[in-house]
Amino acid sequence: MQISRSYITTGLLFVGVIAGFVLLNYTIPVIPYLLYFSFPVSTLLFWLFLCLLYYTGMRIQGFQYFSHNPVYVLLILLLVSLKVTIPAGFFSVKFIHDPHWQTVFKKCIHWGYKAVIPVTLYMVWRFYLHKPKKLSPVKNNQQLLIIAFVIVFIPVLFYLKQQPAFQIAYPKLKAIAGLKDQTGYWLYAFTFETFYLLDFVTIEVLFRGLLLQFFLHYKKARDYIIPMALVYGAIHLGKPLLECISSFFGGLLLGYLTYRTNEIYQGILIHVYIALAMELIMLF
Repeated sequence: MQISRSYITTGLLFVGVIAGFVLLNYTIPVIPYLLYFSFPVSTLLFWLFLCLLYYTGMRIQGFQYFSHNPVYVLLILLLVSLKVTIPAGFFSVKFIHDPHWQTVFKKCIHWGYKAVIPVTLYMVWRFYLHKPKKLSPVKNNQQLLIIAFVIVFIPVLFYLKQQPAFQIAYPKLKAIAGLKDQTGYWLYAFTFETFYLLDFVTIEVLFRGLLLQFFLHYKKARDYIIPMALVYGAIHLGKPLLECISSFFGGLLLGYLTYRTNEIYQGILIHVYIALAMELIMLF
């Protein structure tokens, strides 16, 4: 039986991505190395790295050019680079006088600031400049697959809870562990987690919205999924290996869901669910 060339290419891509992420995560720690440079040098270097990855993805898909709209893609990739490389302490919290709240916002307010430009751009484009028609509604079997994923992922999270790398990285709430004995800690925790979950809205807007949904009116729009997923995987470099590798495949799945529905809210709900479940399981 003859194997389609596209299947071979896809298989080799997956193997290459896994091998590349392992190499970059353990042999050449890209993110920590780039963050060694001060802002904005780190932003420029990481932006060039993302541009190279995106162009690689476009060539894999058979495109002879960077994008249908190269200037737009370069600007969105710059936003992605800024999101990753701007340090948490870059934004001042001097306007907050309470020392406890100042501690909380030092750790989380950057997620709020980093959401402003991407979410504003997306809202203006989505609801004022262009109102795309739905390509295909989420059918009952697709809804069942989403529900099945949500259920099956719970034991996966319990498995990850036992892994040392995840125990170091999560829960994010431990960033304000010093306030645990303070009155009103639950409110501090709620505020922190709200900003943390907002970051996943920003991620979906950037990747499934501005880097994919924007192009769905073009021919071969599906071919934009892999370049987007490669860049999405790249922002997880430096995180636990399983998270790094799975992010690429998660980007493909969420990208395909966006391609089928021309909506990103399902991806937002799934992403927020995973992040919140991880926080709760690692806490308790």
